[in-house]
Amino acid sequence: MKTIIFLFIVLYIYIFSLLNALFLMTPVFALNKLNKDTGFIFKNILYLSISFVLKHFLKIDVYVNSNELVKQMFDEQKQIFLIQNHFTEIDYLFQIYLFGNMRNMYRALSYKFANVAKKFVGNAFLGVGIHSMLSNDLYLIRDINIDNKVIGQKYDYDMIYMFPEGTCFNHETRLKSNNYVKQNNLVKFKYHLYPRLTGLLLLLKKNKNLRTIYDLTVVYDTIPKKIFGEKFKLQDFFYKFEYPSRVYINIQKYKIKELAVIQEQLEHIYTNKDNFVKNFNPNQNNFEIVKFNNFLTLSCFTIFNLIGLYSFNLLFNFGFVKKIYFLEIIFYLIYFNFFY
Repeated sequence: MKTIIFLFIVLYIYIFSLLNALFLMTPVFALNKLNKDTGFIFKNILYLSISFVLKHFLKIDVYVNSNELVKQMFDEQKQIFLIQNHFTEIDYLFQIYLFGNMRNMYRALSYKFANVAKKFVGNAFLGVGIHSMLSNDLYLIRDINIDNKVIGQKYDYDMIYMFPEGTCFNHETRLKSNNYVKQNNLVKFKYHLYPRLTGLLLLLKKNKNLRTIYDLTVVYDTIPKKIFGEKFKLQDFFYKFEYPSRVYINIQKYKIKELAVIQEQLEHIYTNKDNFVKNFNPNQNNFEIVKFNNFLTLSCFTIFNLIGLYSFNLLFNFGFVKKIYFLEIIFYLIYFNFFY
């Protein structure tokens, strides 16, 4: 039954995020020319809606070592750099879940949050991809010359979020990482890949206000340490693995030191992350359930569904809307893949 619910929720988010995105794409694209922050409003409504769905439909509870650190993370007045470990293809959802902690609606909707992700994500999940494009997320294609042009710019986001490991931890990627570590005499981790430094250093060099790291280490009640290294793809949670009921997030805050020693600092951070995963017991811990703003998330969930239903109605009752939506998808795929 949980598998069916999870599949239904994934399809619902995929379809309704696309319906929202197609309805909003043209006006928001135009409004972004006047105010480049317009796209954040609707991406944040999407994220807060997903947060509501995870909490109240999938019944997932998220526990943190400190609610105060969650509050600080979203209340910071300076730019912050948010990093996370990467065990599964659903890890990203639980950073989104934390958005439900935000207290102030204006702050929540205007918050300038940027993802650093692979372009594959924007192509595979069209609705999320369109929202991301409209809010100027940072997409990479694993071409160092092109990616450095994306990373090597100054940005004014409140938060930049990335997985420094670059890909999911599994037996195959761990072997490649360990070979690289051995060849370069670096620190080897048991539950993490060695973080990639080139893009990260360039980002920090160009964005001198980005001097605080919030580090998330996420573990799941349904993924015991003995099966770490398995590939946990999104579709695997439809039939192979049970999606989590309890998610534990260890949050640590660090001040970024001089760039000359950032590699050593990251090794220290990842050593702490590795030790946390090694020693953490989901059945015996002092973590607390994350505080959740039900009014804010329900309000955004309602707006998200009203726009989605209205868009659906337009799509199936007006032939010209079908043509507009089709052209928008073509425009998005061309613009996103060749000009963005």
